[in-house]
Amino acid sequence: MDKKNIYAITVSFNIDTRKLLFKDSVAYLGSKSYQDEIEIYSNEINISASRSSNVKLSNIFYNHNSSLYNQIIKTLAFYYSSTKKFVEIQSLFITRKRSSKILDKKKLKKAEINQIIANNFSLSYSLKKDNLSVLFSETEKGKTTLNALTYLLKANSCENEDEKFEKLWKSFNQLYRLIGQKNTEFDCLVEIKKFINKNYARLNYSTKSVTKLDARELRLPLRWRAMIINNYDTEKQTKNYRDSILRYSDHRVMNVYKETLGNREQFLKNKGYYKEVVAHLDNHINAKTIIDNELISVLILRYMYFVRNKTFHGEKIDSTFRLAINKEIKEFKWLNEKLEPFIIDLINCNDLY
Repeated sequence: MDKKNIYAITVSFNIDTRKLLFKDSVAYLGSKSYQDEIEIYSNEINISASRSSNVKLSNIFYNHNSSLYNQIIKTLAFYYSSTKKFVEIQSLFITRKRSSKILDKKKLKKAEINQIIANNFSLSYSLKKDNLSVLFSETEKGKTTLNALTYLLKANSCENEDEKFEKLWKSFNQLYRLIGQKNTEFDCLVEIKKFINKNYARLNYSTKSVTKLDARELRLPLRWRAMIINNYDTEKQTKNYRDSILRYSDHRVMNVYKETLGNREQFLKNKGYYKEVVAHLDNHINAKTIIDNELISVLILRYMYFVRNKTFHGEKIDSTFRLAINKEIKEFKWLNEKLEPFIIDLINCNDLY
């Protein structure tokens, strides 16, 4: 069927400068043969789309399955990921033409528009254009990248560090499931660890976030004792505890385990693992072994996964139910400063998966 309806969408921003950020023909939801024309500038977004159906323009903003709505969301995600700052949407104007004649039009003014990010939004890291542009593809990777970006952008609109952590983890959740391609969270996290080890040279922002940490800076802000007691709560878990230590060699990680060894020391002795574990710890502590990618793995895949489970499953009081900034909020801030650059790195190397 011929695409007789031409929809022209313009999103205008409250900014005077005009810089081209993106221009291309892109796929759209539900079509394999046709494409939409997208132009993204610093002051406006233009979308030209042909459709066989006559879409009621006022319904576009309320139908999340609409291919036109989907294109608007994609362009906005690209826009804010590129500009890295809040710019107010001034208006949104849509027309429908046939044979060059405007048959319908709809305009949303600023007062009618829900600004999708808050005015405190800012992004501290840069996303590579080619890797960011994947969000326009109607593929599993494109859809996952879009989902991850929406949570990443909203995370940087949050006023509370605990809420930011929740958004960041949801962003990461999208990516590690795509990269892992396994049925369980655990197996996906195993695959992510392999990905980190194999592609560590591409994780530039993550490296900078951890490389200068010393053993004290890794130990003090976090609740390692609580994690160990939670993860290895019975003697039956002692082999897993031993293995979790022997998988790592970085002296900073080894120091954390050495200082918290007393929490499960008797378990290790009962199972005959104690001397082996202590020898491993002392060997790498004395050698000052440095493997930065291990810090990324142990912080995100082990410690933050523990925090995520405690937080998301409601196993403690809500973090926002507080009278003042406390240790927990400071911990979330510290974790966010490590998780966000890792998410950016994963998107910036999506050509690897």
